[in-house]
Amino acid sequence: MLGIIGRPSRNLNLFSEFRVDPANKTEMEVGFRTRFPEWSVTGSIDSTGKAFSLYKRTFEILECTWQGTIHFADPKKPASFGVGLAFGMGGGM
Repeated sequence: MLGIIGRPSRNLNLFSEFRVDPANKTEMEVGFRTRFPEWSVTGSIDSTGKAFSLYKRTFEILECTWQGTIHFADPKKPASFGVGLAFGMGGGM
């Protein structure tokens, strides 16, 4: 596995990862993460056509997470979406 992370600005990270399994199957993933004090967005797409996105919002005692995944290379696979809530001091645990 080989990974590279770049930080072009204080709030933006770019990343890529290249993986080879024991059967010489390769996979690559590229993505980004942007962070601000109360929210962050992460997105990535890999060489199989799977795209992933995550939006995380922090309130005083609550953290809300919305995520979605879609397979562009295989349109028969359903897209998936999810919502998560975490309670606790400091916006979740």
